[in-house]
Amino acid sequence: MDDAGILRDFDDKLRAACDRARELRLTNTFLQQEVGVSHDTWAKWKRGATKPDPQHLRAAIEVFRNELGLADETWALPVGEFRRSIGATGIGTESLPPSALEFRSRDRQPDLLLEQLSGFWTAYYCSTSVTDRIVVSRDLIEVAPSHRNGYISCQVTDGHFSYSGFCFTYAGGLVQWLLEKDVLYNEVLSYMTTRPERTPPVLLGLMICTSGGVDTVAQLPAAAKVSMIRLGDASAVADQLGIAPSKVRDVLRRHIPRYLSTSDVPRWVRSAVSNVIASTDAPSALTVPAAAGPSMDQRVDTIRSLISEVRDQMKAE
Repeated sequence: MDDAGILRDFDDKLRAACDRARELRLTNTFLQQEVGVSHDTWAKWKRGATKPDPQHLRAAIEVFRNELGLADETWALPVGEFRRSIGATGIGTESLPPSALEFRSRDRQPDLLLEQLSGFWTAYYCSTSVTDRIVVSRDLIEVAPSHRNGYISCQVTDGHFSYSGFCFTYAGGLVQWLLEKDVLYNEVLSYMTTRPERTPPVLLGLMICTSGGVDTVAQLPAAAKVSMIRLGDASAVADQLGIAPSKVRDVLRRHIPRYLSTSDVPRWVRSAVSNVIASTDAPSALTVPAAAGPSMDQRVDTIRSLISEVRDQMKAE
């Protein structure tokens, strides 16, 4: 490998790799000890103040290969391709001016939410792309276990595309999600959901996007009720599936996103994501009913069923 190509933008790549490692509960302390350098040296690499010598560069590549399954040649990619290849979540608020993302009402204690918000979620909503019948889209949502100044990186994977962005809360309010379609960058998703209040948490809310259906190139505003249920962090899901935490993301991305008929989703999901507004209803925007949330037994049963479905699909592979 060409060290010059690897060292180009090495600090950006190292930060992205460390972010991905943190999602798997691998700390900076663990990584730097495995590479065999001090905390100060590791911090300088991440800031771009210094670069590793050939010996420590090889050691760092080996550690990320062993812990993340990151192929050696990936380090020679341009930083944007590098981030996409390792599935780095979020757009990285440090690359944007503070004024670009400054919501003054933002919750100043985001750490209180991370324990329940971070990890893997399944989202349900009536598809805005399939327009000739009602089908439920089941997406995978990944929320990072850390935040940057209150903005939490997240990623959505549906049956066709992936979207990256961030979510945040505002004081006494809801959770706001903003994501942009990866690669094409021609669509922005916005969710507004409740905050997690019980365990396992379920979020209820609304999604706004653009869609013209699968048979047209027109892009028109669309909206749908959405419900999300948390499957757990990488370690918890790995234990349930009997696989390594580093494999959880790929397994869930293969088996969670898909279209479902309404009869194939739990009864509480059907109620929570129904977009029907009767002629006798007040002519207002879609409103999520307060009673739409599932009971504790329904939450547990839904998660158990999803894990069992993924496990069966893994056996069939």
